Amino acid sequence: MKTVAADVVLVQPPSADIHRAEHLGLAYLASGLRQAAVRTQVVDAHLSGIPVRRVVDLVAEASPRVVGVTATQPDAPAMVAIARRVRQRLPAAHIAVGGHFATFCHGGLLQDVPAIDSVVRGEGDIVFADLVQRVLAGEEWRALPGVSFRRNGVVVSTAPGPLVTDLDRLPFPARDTAGIAMARSGWLSMSSSRGCYGRCTFCSIRAFYGLQAGRAWRARSPENVVEEMTWLARGHRCNRFTFRDDTFVGPGIRGKERAHGIADQMIGRGLKVEFAVECRANDVERDLFLHLREAGLRVTYIGLESGNQRQLDRFCKGTTVEDGRRALSILSDLGIEARVSLIMFDPDSTLDECLDTLRFVAAAGVLRNAAGFGNTVIPLDGTELREKLREQGRLRGSYLKGYSYSWRDPAVGRCARALASLARLLRAVPPPFVARRH
Repeated sequence: MKTVAADVVLVQPPSADIHRAEHLGLAYLASGLRQAAVRTQVVDAHLSGIPVRRVVDLVAEASPRVVGVTATQPDAPAMVAIARRVRQRLPAAHIAVGGHFATFCHGGLLQDVPAIDSVVRGEGDIVFADLVQRVLAGEEWRALPGVSFRRNGVVVSTAPGPLVTDLDRLPFPARDTAGIAMARSGWLSMSSSRGCYGRCTFCSIRAFYGLQAGRAWRARSPENVVEEMTWLARGHRCNRFTFRDDTFVGPGIRGKERAHGIADQMIGRGLKVEFAVECRANDVERDLFLHLREAGLRVTYIGLESGNQRQLDRFCKGTTVEDGRRALSILSDLGIEARVSLIMFDPDSTLDECLDTLRFVAAAGVLRNAAGFGNTVIPLDGTELREKLREQGRLRGSYLKGYSYSWRDPAVGRCARALASLARLLRAVPPPFVARRH
């Protein structure tokens, strides 16, 4: 990977996450900035497999005025290391961080990491672009909505910025790393919507978009989505796409009608592609998924989480065990590969609940396609789960080093640790369409 002189460099740090795909958040920011004639480079260390020291060298070589870094909570140490080292190499640069983790931990980051100048909270397409324009013009940026910063050693946060109301107005995401993604897997990533209508206690998605005024779930029109697919098929000779939406189908009738519309557009244009989606178990309906299969759907990733109803209810999943069983049966009948995500252990799990999940996936015939054996739920900042554990005095660790918790049943904790160790030894790397958790 090489960089050239740039006004802005956008960075995703290296990560231990085994799922490697294009970072569409940075890709959207890059395309928006370039549309405004801002020279922008993307350094995706995770996808490219480069270490922190190389990231810092690449950023320094580009000599940008603004450096934007994003990271998930497990990758926070790498993000902080990059910010500190870039500050040493480029003392005059403005270093901004953003994303779910930075949004919910902005106070701690600004207090603990002086190298960081600002935190862009929430969805960043509008706020970050405004911040960049003002920094480059030498104008005051601290009055912008949706930013946090230090003033005389005190963290100050302005009112939340706006959500993007019409996703069709955004330029297609930049494809700087498409060649790497194609070489790794042959699949390119797409985003047809943002947000989720679920209320899962372990997930920060709803809380993240809920910080800003507007609908948390927003979707691109079917025409706009398929136009991008056509552009990628022609420009990058790609015929395999992974939709990395938080949930592809969306809420209620309008969500299903839009999904049907995407299938109609693909079939009507004669687009010969294969694609994968992520959805909830209750989204799977035979007529809809038959239509999507006719358009090229080959893989569906479902966040089942558990085969025990008590655990699903604790998660506020809003689905039943029967929903999961029915969804897997429909996908099997239609010849669509199902890949399921599990959260085997949570702080209040019982061994019987864990066994129920194992029995469920075995009976459903998806044991080989189940990701998450040995997974323990992560109490991410911004989630109801994390707040509950804090109130109960069971939360351990810190936002930078990671959290753990005390188990209701210590035997479950021992089982979780043993199974996690076994999974690390035996786990095969999942295909690239498996979506990342926030």
